[in-house]
Amino acid sequence: MSDPRSKELIKLRGSIKGKLTIFQNFLNSLDKCDHMSETQYNELECRLSKIDSLQNDFDKFQTELEILSDDTSQLLLEREEFDTKYFSLVAEARTIMNRSKRHLQRRMSVSEASEGSESRDGGFHDFVRLPKISLPSFDGEKMTQWLEFRDTYLSLIHSNNNLGNINKFHYLRAALKGSALTVIKNLEFTSKNYEVAWQLLSSRYDNERLLVNIHVNSLLNFSTMTKESGKSLRNLVDTINRNLCALNTLGQPTDHWDTLVIHLMSRKLDSVTFREWEEHRNSITTSPTLKQFIDFLIGRADLLDTIQLEETQRQSTSQINQNTQFTQNKHITQSKNTSLNKEKITLKTTACPLCTQNHFLFSCSEFRKLSVDERLEKMKNFSVCKNCLRPGHKDSQCRLTHCKYCSLKHSTLLHKDTEQHTTVALSANIQTSNKPLTLLSTALVNVVGADGKLHPARALLDNASTGHYVTQHLCEKLGLLRRSVSSSVTDASERAYGACIFVRAVDANGTVQVRLLASRNKVAPLKPTTIPRLELCGALLASRLHAKVMSSITLKLKLCTWSSSRI
Repeated sequence: MSDPRSKELIKLRGSIKGKLTIFQNFLNSLDKCDHMSETQYNELECRLSKIDSLQNDFDKFQTELEILSDDTSQLLLEREEFDTKYFSLVAEARTIMNRSKRHLQRRMSVSEASEGSESRDGGFHDFVRLPKISLPSFDGEKMTQWLEFRDTYLSLIHSNNNLGNINKFHYLRAALKGSALTVIKNLEFTSKNYEVAWQLLSSRYDNERLLVNIHVNSLLNFSTMTKESGKSLRNLVDTINRNLCALNTLGQPTDHWDTLVIHLMSRKLDSVTFREWEEHRNSITTSPTLKQFIDFLIGRADLLDTIQLEETQRQSTSQINQNTQFTQNKHITQSKNTSLNKEKITLKTTACPLCTQNHFLFSCSEFRKLSVDERLEKMKNFSVCKNCLRPGHKDSQCRLTHCKYCSLKHSTLLHKDTEQHTTVALSANIQTSNKPLTLLSTALVNVVGADGKLHPARALLDNASTGHYVTQHLCEKLGLLRRSVSSSVTDASERAYGACIFVRAVDANGTVQVRLLASRNKVAPLKPTTIPRLELCGALLASRLHAKVMSSITLKLKLCTWSSSRI
């Protein structure tokens, strides 16, 4: 570090250290005084504003020395020593200033009147403790916020002579966000650049022509009200006042715009309010002013808010009465359901009486494997409800659903076909049996044959049938022509439906052989449904089975398809 530039930098750095020592001596002299005078306070403020530049100059010279030096360990120690001393002195100076300011405020509050007193500089100061004023933020997205931010910032920060430029720069950067902060983000944080930063913001956002267009468009583009509402009317009033005040600040002659603004904004009203305004306007002999229009909107909003408040209170009173009645009914219901709740809790902890697993009897796989008669016997032995197969109550007290097949009050698992005895017959002599039977009506009819003669025949009457069939014997008797066709016969009951495919072969001797080729069956759904719907399900099953078999057989065969609900 023997080169001339290094020696020069060391001298400059020493000069800065000397200035810092002078500032330290001045602070030591102030510590000996109990209270600072106004002159001492102003001198300390000036010295403190000048001391900010020492840190920047020292950092510049010290950085250059560290670049030129091969060993920076000693230089880093000197930098740390200077920074420690600098920040300690700045903090001490601000502490002294704050202590002196509090002392001055206490002295003035005791000696002067509560309305304020005239200070030595000729101004009036009010020492009443007021709430803190927060700076508004500005992000640059909404230009309509610029005027409010600009005027507030100028009043509180920019025009305050008691703040230094570096402090003003602090406030400005804290208040900006988004694209507005990007405008000054690249500026070096120094007191000299504060004026540059404010000038950049003003030139970017303080565009009078653009601001005028924005506020005029805000008036023109206000949404039309669809229904009368006090909130919407107050929003309209706020929009008019806010934009007209902004335009007036920008130098526009808004005092002469009453007729134009009234015409534009009255078109934004809902139909009811517009009619009321026209009636009110007819009562005014001269051309209405904007103040009269705004007063009408405010009065109308007050009326609507009063009506809405009265309606809300009325509904609240009605709701309270309903809640009271509901609470009374709830107490009655709770007392009735106490025993039922206890019963439900007992049921949840009851194990299956058949397999001792943690489930009810109706969910037991072992129980489902039994026949209906065996299930009935087990049900009686286990003392469970016949309707829900749960313990703890009788059949007459059960509130669950009934059998899905016959709608009687017993479990679906306990259903037997012998329980339904609905039979239809035309004969009086019908022998009953223990097997389940389904009887259909028949009728004796005369059928015209091919020769024109009448032949007696017995017809089976099935109102749910989807086809007509005749025996081979009757066809021969009537002399009817026959031809081979592929057809399906469908039927259905409440239990199941299915389909079968047979192969009919005729050998050279005329011997006919019929063999079963394929079959499909399905159980009817538990949810009760109609017989015609189940017959359609059987026909669909037969059609799909027929198509699958035909696609799998390579020989030319004629298949006979049959479907039924009885498997």
